[in-house]
Amino acid sequence: MRNRPDPTRPLPNPRHEAFVQALLRGEPATQAYASAGYKPNRANAARLTTNDDIKARSAHLKGAVTERVVADTSITLADVIKELAILGFANIKHYATKTVNGQAYVDLTNATDAQWAAIQELTSETYTEGKGEDAKLVVRTKIKLHGKEPSLVQIGKHLGLGKDRGPAPSDAVLVPQLPSQERLEEMRKRFDKPTLRTIDGGKQE
Repeated sequence: MRNRPDPTRPLPNPRHEAFVQALLRGEPATQAYASAGYKPNRANAARLTTNDDIKARSAHLKGAVTERVVADTSITLADVIKELAILGFANIKHYATKTVNGQAYVDLTNATDAQWAAIQELTSETYTEGKGEDAKLVVRTKIKLHGKEPSLVQIGKHLGLGKDRGPAPSDAVLVPQLPSQERLEEMRKRFDKPTLRTIDGGKQE
């Protein structure tokens, strides 16, 4: 019985190593097979992905990449859950103020970074209502928050909530993409103005 290659070192077969590296770059198996120097063949590419040496080397490299990203960014599970909670517990009422006559208007003056991050889409439409001396400028603003359910489901899995109270998953979590700091500042400049008057039932999906 032959000895298995050390997965922490490049595979002895250069083409196998090139195949693994191509897969890690995100190439489909057939394309990775060709990138490794083989003649394109879908069946052979699929078969090579099941090779034990290939799988062991891929698993090691994926783990190493994950560890490096976590180390470089200092991301913890608590950080991930906190970001998911921002989306999962966002409430449209945090973005509106109600007047004495029951109408609501957008008020982003005191919005926190977390509340800004929960906004998926923010649009503004300006139009004139009425005619002549009765004409007035109206700005309609629509707010759409990030979906709540996917974030809450992820939180539940990590906290072991629900009927299946098995251990929290150890695999990496895909966090919903949040606006960058530059995007947050851009949104503030565009919409944090006193001219915003109405809120049009910003919905949560």
